[in-house]
This record gives sequence, C-alpha cells and structure tokens, in this order.
Amino acid sequence: MRCGQKMQRWGRSAAGKTRWFCRFCAKSHIQKRVDTSNRWGKRLLRLWLTGTKTLEDIAAHNSCTVRTLLNRFSGFWTDFPLPFIPSTLSHTYLVVDAIYLAGHSECVLIGRTGNEHVFWFFARQETLLAWVDFFCKLPMPVALICDAQSGLLSAVKAVWPNIPVQRCLAHLQRLAVSKLTKHPQTPAGQELLRLAYSIHGVRTAQDRDKWLADFEAWKVKWERFLKERTYGIHPSGKNSWWYTHRRIRALKYTLEQSILSLFTSVDHPDVPRTSNLVEGGINSRLKELLRRHRGMSLEHKKALVAHYLDSRSVPQKPTRIFH
Repeated sequence: MRCGQKMQRWGRSAAGKTRWFCRFCAKSHIQKRVDTSNRWGKRLLRLWLTGTKTLEDIAAHNSCTVRTLLNRFSGFWTDFPLPFIPSTLSHTYLVVDAIYLAGHSECVLIGRTGNEHVFWFFARQETLLAWVDFFCKLPMPVALICDAQSGLLSAVKAVWPNIPVQRCLAHLQRLAVSKLTKHPQTPAGQELLRLAYSIHGVRTAQDRDKWLADFEAWKVKWERFLKERTYGIHPSGKNSWWYTHRRIRALKYTLEQSILSLFTSVDHPDVPRTSNLVEGGINSRLKELLRRHRGMSLEHKKALVAHYLDSRSVPQKPTRIFH
C-alpha cells in the first residue's frame, strides 16, 4: 500500500504483473520486490561468470539488452560471497594451493577439504604472512597437502606446528625433471631420477623403508662424484670454483629436506599424495574462466573467483566406484 489506504486490483501491466490502484490519490503502481530483483540479478551474474553462456545469450533469454544486464550487475561486483568456516576440521584433511590473478601482484589462496568445503583468501602475494592469515582463519585439519612452497611451510610450522604435512608428489616429479631433464646424461642423474619417479609406488611402510635405503645407498655410491668441482675465473676477475653437478646436488638436497613430508600418506592412508584436488579440480577451471573473461578489472576478477569457489563449496556427487 502506497498511501496508507486499501488498494484494489486494476488489471495487469504489459509484462503481465498485477497492477494496483489507489482511489484516494488516483495512482496505480506495480508492487516490486527489491530482494527478489537483487537475488535474480546476482543469479544472472553468477551464471555469466561461472557458466558457459555469453551476455548476449543471457540477455536474449531474459528479453533484455546487454546494457540492461551490465547496469543490473553494477551493484553486485563488491557484494560477492565469503567462505563458510566450519567449527572443526578434525575429521578431514586440507589441500592448499595458490593462483595469481594479475601478474605477480595479486593472488588467491585456496584450500579444499576432503568433504568438499572450499576456503579462499585474497592476498597481494603468496608470502609467509599471507599464509599465516589464511591458516589462522581455519581450524586445524587432520593433515595438510601442499606443494611445499617455502613461505607456506614456514606458515604451517608457525600456526600448526604438529600437523602432518604431505608434499605433493606431482610437484616433486616436475621439479626433478626441471633439474635433471627427462634424459639425464650422467648415470648418477639417471638413478636419482628413477628414485624420484619411484616415490609414487610407495604404498606401505616396507616400500618406504626400501626407498629410504635405496636413497642412502645412492648417496654413498656417488658421494665423491657429487663433490667434483669446476675451477674458473669469476666475472670480477678472481679465481673461483663451483660444484660441477649442481643440479643433481640441488635435487638431492630437496629430497633430504622433504623426507618427513614425502610419506605421510603411508601412515595416513586417507590422505592424498598430490594436490590435484585443488590443482586440477579447481585451479584448472578457474584459469579457464579467467581467460574467458580476460580484460576484467582486478575487482571483477575477485568477484568471479569468489562466485566460482562458492559454487564449488557445495558437496559434489561422489564418484561411482565399480567393483
């Protein structure tokens, strides 16, 4: 009621909505639900950002123009969803990763649990402080799976010092190939690459003990080889030296530092050995959406990311298992 008096029905508008007429002010109007209109506008925005339809398709389906849609969306770009934080994660693990939105100046930190909850946090860069802020917002899970980025690991030790950490074996394999190439030229490099690949086959405690023994035997066998030096002249003009097989030494050092986080899945069989739950299950699709909507401002990209991750936070239908 617009003027405080009882109104009567007065036919319908051209759009088919009920028109109301006031006998005292002699005016008619259509009752509008702002909350319904806003909810529908957000729905259309989410459909465009996270779906496969273009603005032209959505406008044609809703009998309006593209400009009308953009005007309707203008008030929703800063009103994007926030992650739901449960009171406890003591019954599940957490997989974390990060993806950059604008070069190396803005990123989103993403976490996903085994029961399909998704969390995210926007930060300027993937740094120690950013990860600390992210972990402080969440309850501690059973275990953490990550790519072993240095700032991330330091944040884990600061916030959850006693949590089991599983290093992503897919990232480790790519690191091994980047250090040694797929076809190393030296026997030491060939054997070390085979050891790095064989980590994927470690399933039991016996497999773990055998791999550790093989790795120790490899270090003893090639100890003198890895100490070989190359002498030369530094650009400053001084005589200098460096280790001849620096890449093999670098991978050896990485494996030594990662021993405690390589086989966490052996003691916790429910913990995955890779971060594919986020890397492939979320990041790949998110990167595709960012490419599809390329040219957006940073604030609009944040809205896209928030809407997509919120849609993935709904528990998905479990994969069918055939016996």
